[in-house]
Amino acid sequence: MTLNHNNDYFNQNYDKFNDRLDGSSPNSYLQGLENLRRSEQLSDITICCGNEKFPAHKVVLAANCPYLRAMFTNGMKESKSKEIHLKGIAGSTWANIMNYMYTRDIFINKSNVLDLVGASSMLQIEDLKQACSKFLAQQIEPNNVINIRSFAHRMFLEELKEIATNFLTDNFEKIIENEEFLDMDVFDLIDILKFDFLRVRSEYVPLFAALKWLQRDLKHRIDHSHEILTNIRLLHFNNTSYLQRLIDKLPQQLESPEDCEKFIANIGKRCSKRRLLGALTEDSLSYPRWFPQETIYVSGGRNRDSCLSSLERYDPISNSWNMLEAMKSQRTAVAMASLNNHIYCLGGERENPTSRSETLYLEEVERYSPQFNRWTDVCKLLTPRSFGGAAVCRGTMYAIGGESNQRCHNSTEVYDETKNMWLPGQPMNMVRSGVCATTVDNRIYVIGGHDNYNNYMQHNSVEALDPREGKWRYCMSLNIGRSGATAGNIDGRIYLAGGRNRQLGNFFGLCECYEPRLDRWYPVASMSTVRAWPGSAVLDNKFYVLGGYDCTDRLKTVEVFDPKENKWQRCGNMLLCRAGASSCTI
Repeated sequence: MTLNHNNDYFNQNYDKFNDRLDGSSPNSYLQGLENLRRSEQLSDITICCGNEKFPAHKVVLAANCPYLRAMFTNGMKESKSKEIHLKGIAGSTWANIMNYMYTRDIFINKSNVLDLVGASSMLQIEDLKQACSKFLAQQIEPNNVINIRSFAHRMFLEELKEIATNFLTDNFEKIIENEEFLDMDVFDLIDILKFDFLRVRSEYVPLFAALKWLQRDLKHRIDHSHEILTNIRLLHFNNTSYLQRLIDKLPQQLESPEDCEKFIANIGKRCSKRRLLGALTEDSLSYPRWFPQETIYVSGGRNRDSCLSSLERYDPISNSWNMLEAMKSQRTAVAMASLNNHIYCLGGERENPTSRSETLYLEEVERYSPQFNRWTDVCKLLTPRSFGGAAVCRGTMYAIGGESNQRCHNSTEVYDETKNMWLPGQPMNMVRSGVCATTVDNRIYVIGGHDNYNNYMQHNSVEALDPREGKWRYCMSLNIGRSGATAGNIDGRIYLAGGRNRQLGNFFGLCECYEPRLDRWYPVASMSTVRAWPGSAVLDNKFYVLGGYDCTDRLKTVEVFDPKENKWQRCGNMLLCRAGASSCTI
């Protein structure tokens, strides 16, 4: 009894004991290291930066710095030396870094951040390098973005460079007003003028910027005039006679892009009309610059008569739809996803032209460029997929589930955009056709669906995949199994609308919300119309549900849900009735 009692006492207090350790141990440990460093006790190495010396402990430096760890452990002469000289790192910078190694605290400011990035890059301290990168990203303004972007490129800070590039394209007209722009390197200027995504009123803005930069130091910059001006999309000027009015020198005063429209000048005799036109050979220069305005696209599906190939785009300002270039092939039960400013339509099905009673299950994939209003074929799926799902997670596109004439699928495929090829992905736990998929917090969620070859068994289960783990895990199930529903993500919550249960004979207008962090579903306001196989998209934190089948007709009506008001309202109708269409926001 006494032994059991003692064991019970130990078990009851073990967690409290662990809590005390977890709460105080790291701080005490770091404080102990810091005390040893400051008192120079047990130090076995001295770091020399210029004339300054810093006693330290090899094990601490090696644990925090891959560069020094390699030096201490690979048998080099420095591994036995009592002093290490770090060239190119100032004493104040090293003092800051060493303090970070011992305490995990560091003070980053505008005065030291560039030195810290250079030192952390040399020493291969990635977490410190990224901390500096985030600090620089927060400092970006129109008068420094060019220098920060150039610095990020030199230091291989890809995330910072992307942030700076996005800021530059969004604010180009403000940036060209600053001295930094006029003093920038010619190669950086050319790189910027190549961008398709400059947010500018017209092509006169980049032309004005180029001429302004050249005029800053015309004598020394004149030799770069041709390679700069070949990136101006002159073919889009309304008055082509400008190309014939090239003269020998720049105007003395350039105060606005409108001045360029009134008076365009030649930069020396190197830039003849023939050479300028001859340089406009790249396909992108035949199109105006394009900056994506987020909106909704819907394509494919079926109306009363046939499968569709048409593509529509929603105009939020006029609350109306307009028709764009159609896909090459008609298809319904198609999946859609947007990746890197392109739209992909995956698989689907259509009638067999030689036998209308048969269905062709498709592996074809088409990609749409909103910039060029053009469809192109890309690599086919490994498996034909109708009524499948599509999702993008961590910059990678997935094709999920669906069915063919042989079976329903639990398989997935992953698209390698750089190689234009599909690769097998991690299969789901269940076969799912008529499934819907969406992504939240870098996890793909697949919801419901059915097994077409098992008496149309309707699934109420939900699975989630974290690509880093490579394993599908079950989440809380729906109350009622269904297929042909549609889902979207708003602020980390999944909204699921519509669908049908073939076994029950029900079509649904209900909408439910799932909170991944709590793993729970709860009902929200229902749509005014029941809809199976609708499309959906999220725009401005609102959930749009498009078309579908209401058990009687294919629909062209659109409803939009506002989570803040928990309310649905009607939106502008599509031009065509569609069920089995797919949609996305880009």
